[in-house]
Amino acid sequence: MLELFYPVVGAWNLVGSLLIIACVHEPLANKIFHQWTYIFAHPYEHGKYGHIFILWVGGLNACLGAFMILAPGWDPAARAAVVISANIGYATFLVLGILGLRSPNYGPGIPITIALWALLLAWGLAVLWQGV
Repeated sequence: MLELFYPVVGAWNLVGSLLIIACVHEPLANKIFHQWTYIFAHPYEHGKYGHIFILWVGGLNACLGAFMILAPGWDPAARAAVVISANIGYATFLVLGILGLRSPNYGPGIPITIALWALLLAWGLAVLWQGV
């Protein structure tokens, strides 16, 4: 199961980056974040610089996905750097999700994101523990 970490999570990030970039279209972002997943309790709006942020996040996610897919052919130190980078992201989003539980701006979809980030973080830590 640990050997699947790179291709599965890499593909997840590549597909996710396409979805994130598609969220530049605000009505789609509102459907995903508010109407379908209930991550946000109120209708979603980009705000002044939201489009730029979405493109930036989508690009970073695509790079991480590509690195993860390519990483199995790299030396162990480079693979570890990729997994550590992913784990920092997972831990950050996990903390943000937990903090989001206390905010009235987030909806009942937040616990699902917490479970997702916790699972990905546990998987990433297991890969590091095993020795990338």
